[in-house]
Amino acid sequence: MKKLVLMIALVVGVTTFAQDRRMDKKQMSVDTKVEKMTAELNLTADQQAKVKEIYAKKAETTKTQTHKAGDDTFDKELKAILTPEQIRKWDAKKAEKKLKKEQDGLRKER
Repeated sequence: MKKLVLMIALVVGVTTFAQDRRMDKKQMSVDTKVEKMTAELNLTADQQAKVKEIYAKKAETTKTQTHKAGDDTFDKELKAILTPEQIRKWDAKKAEKKLKKEQDGLRKER
């Protein structure tokens, strides 16, 4: 009986923890996203302000448009602001995230 209670507590605890982590990623604020991009790409103050506007606009359009259409517009506007070196870094980061997402998907299928 003690083992059963312990197992149930363990399962509930792990499930709750996993859900909290997923929710934290999705609820990242615009300021946090801009700070992260600034650290990764060394954005100037002018670029930071423009990126912040783009993220705010993306948040609004995400509610009305399809996800893919919103991402394409976001990428075009962002690349208009960034330097060629920053674009290379941004594209590399996106490719890395996409690869990781695909690998995570393969792990879940197994």
